[in-house]
Amino acid sequence: MQSASDQPPVLLQRDGPVVRLIINRPSADNRLDNATTRALLAHVETLAADHGVRAVILTGAGETFSAGADLSALQGGAADAVGTWLRWGQRLTDALAALPQPTLAAINGSAIGAGCELALATDLRLLAREAHVGLPQVRQGMIPAWGGTQRLARLVGPGIARELIYTGRLVGAEEALRRGLVHAVHPGHELPAAAQALAQQLAALPPDAIAGAKEAISAGLDRDLATGNQIEMAVFERLAGGFPSAP
Repeated sequence: MQSASDQPPVLLQRDGPVVRLIINRPSADNRLDNATTRALLAHVETLAADHGVRAVILTGAGETFSAGADLSALQGGAADAVGTWLRWGQRLTDALAALPQPTLAAINGSAIGAGCELALATDLRLLAREAHVGLPQVRQGMIPAWGGTQRLARLVGPGIARELIYTGRLVGAEEALRRGLVHAVHPGHELPAAAQALAQQLAALPPDAIAGAKEAISAGLDRDLATGNQIEMAVFERLAGGFPSAP
């Protein structure tokens, strides 16, 4: 029997076209150290090229999605330990956001700090009713640095993002749903099945169309409407090239 220290920091489970990535440090509340961050990135980069994968679920082992950075693992190390962790973290969240497949965060327990930033990099977020989410880094004299200041503002608007980041307060399930931080709330014991059902639904749809929609939305976010419309049209025309000819 393997001890906790022998377990990989990230587990990958595959059910047909749906892959479940599980942050696997429950004894540390799934805090994100360099090893866990790099393992997640390696899996994400592999999945990006796997055309048999149609949907990806990200979740945590045990009762927590992720309590954020493993600061104890960063202290007392190399002088550039924090900078290295930040660079790997931004590479991870960028790669996760760029996956062509639809991604779901099944937030089975609280997602705090870098754990929340990881969830923000997914397309859809489902939250356990008992869980909380938030970016409390200001309380330690820091700010979110895995893309949290940028993605949260784009998701809920700069006003709400400022209030949540400045105060560092944690948000419960009902407020998270009302603010648009998450897309659905489920009782904790129902969350895995709900996430799997949604992932299977998305996996059954034409993958090129899902990837194209994701590309158009992401590429147009920071552009003016006219440019965004051009991007949308270009993606449509590319997809239409695969249509059968009219009789």
